[in-house]
Amino acid sequence: MTEKETPNNTPLKKRRTWSRELATCLFLCMGYLGYSGMTEELAIVAWPFTIFGMAAFGFKQPSVETFVSQNRSDFG
Repeated sequence: MTEKETPNNTPLKKRRTWSRELATCLFLCMGYLGYSGMTEELAIVAWPFTIFGMAAFGFKQPSVETFVSQNRSDFG
């Protein structure tokens, strides 16, 4: 029996967390706050919403090697 199967060999369904969808909604709310001119409220929620969104999408960043190796001859 593997870790993703029950004793009667039926695979377990992965539980959905909806974190990416919620993060997208929070980003849309931030966009609305910025568009409507509510900058005081936007300043309060910007960091918590952004950190939650980064965690929901996995803190994905471009690799340093890709950035450094792009067209180094342009600088010299």
